Amino acid sequence: MKIKSFTILMILGISSLFQAQNYNDALRLSQPGLLSGARALAMGNSYVALSNDFSATLHNPAGLGLVGNYQVTGSFNYNSIENTTTLYNTTTIDDQSNTSLRDVGFVFPVPTFRGSLVFAFGYTTGKDFNKVVSFDSYNNSSHSFAQVLANSDGDNYAYELGLAYFDTLSSTYGTLLNGKLQQIGKTIEDGSLDSWNFGGSIEVAPNLYIGASLNLKTGSFSHNREFTEWDINNIYSSPLDPMDSRTTDFLEYTYNDIFDWEISGWDLNLGFLYKINTFSQVGASIKFPTDYSIKEVYVIEATSDFATDGFFLDPPVISEVEYSIQTPFEFTAGAAFEIADVIMSGQIAFIDYSEMEFTDGLELTTMGINNKDIKELMRGTLNYNTGLEYKLPVGGVKLRGGFMYQQSPYDGDPSEYDRKYLTFGAGFEAGNALSIDVAYVKGWWQNFGDNYSSGISRNFQDISMTNVLVGFTYHY
Repeated sequence: MKIKSFTILMILGISSLFQAQNYNDALRLSQPGLLSGARALAMGNSYVALSNDFSATLHNPAGLGLVGNYQVTGSFNYNSIENTTTLYNTTTIDDQSNTSLRDVGFVFPVPTFRGSLVFAFGYTTGKDFNKVVSFDSYNNSSHSFAQVLANSDGDNYAYELGLAYFDTLSSTYGTLLNGKLQQIGKTIEDGSLDSWNFGGSIEVAPNLYIGASLNLKTGSFSHNREFTEWDINNIYSSPLDPMDSRTTDFLEYTYNDIFDWEISGWDLNLGFLYKINTFSQVGASIKFPTDYSIKEVYVIEATSDFATDGFFLDPPVISEVEYSIQTPFEFTAGAAFEIADVIMSGQIAFIDYSEMEFTDGLELTTMGINNKDIKELMRGTLNYNTGLEYKLPVGGVKLRGGFMYQQSPYDGDPSEYDRKYLTFGAGFEAGNALSIDVAYVKGWWQNFGDNYSSGISRNFQDISMTNVLVGFTYHY
């Protein structure tokens, strides 16, 4: 395999065509995570009016004031995602899973003459970036990714790979690859968003609690996309570059772009909770915008194969950039009722995703474009959560269930793109000191992605997600 003679023009260390930073990056950090305590998750995360355990640092820190004894908690999470992707009427199914430590937390009630004062701290994983998209389909139309590469304003990777020619009369690049190619692709995303949580709650008046939590964010994210176009029917036997005989009899090329994040940030949660009487209580919380700092490494690798030769980018395109993103406010309010041995809870949350913002680190023109796109494409959403817990008459067993509904943040999206989750679980008490909680979540929604351009090579996705969370709490 040889290197085609071409000087790579680096613009800020990254291709002007495939700039990694856009509104999707802000959304990735702004959408609320699914993971919380096992009891809360089994009840559909409808927990703003309950929050009487360590997970209150995520839901409503005021609920910590309801904790009457010392607690040590920990949990493990299993996540699996299955994506049924359709491209040009051909369907491909792929899946990916991981297992991780979800949280370790401590809750400390402080002895008081009246009321309550409770503190908590610990480590949690609040969001899992697990995702996979795969497709393998024949493009019978007259377009290809190589055309996009050949017409880029910056680095012309198509020419570097022998996929394009240079027209000396017009001083432009062009390509003979105009469709009729097998398109094969796979995108893998993984990583998590974690936090160190410090919270406290005080009973400022009888049955009225206020609380706050400071959450120091840390995490990582990895995106790896591989895209191949293959001349399955041997259509392109003539040289793709008339001036280079090595480009005769094209076979295939593969374009691989990768970016990795190191994430850090912080946010503040404030909440209140009021016990109206022995069987009903209400709660509300405000999650202030999170200021994230991102260190990104972006890599482009590509190869091409012909009958007698091949080309590759040398060196691979590598860039490093640091920038900042601010997420929107999140307002949540809800109520809980206990009748006999049944607890019912419900809540609603409002998030205006059009308030997401790139705040620092990128060129002013890039930040301006990204923030303009956010204003035009995003909307305010209402997320609904309901939960139920039933304590069996014997055995110290509690059965739980719930439902979560998260509206798509994209303006104009139909309900198929809203995320829906059914939750189930149970709690077991082993004496007075140890409790074990299990949560099971099944989620589903639709999505789509463009392999290049807009609506030209579009894949449609049916996504199914499964989570199993097992938690242990020691009371003393």
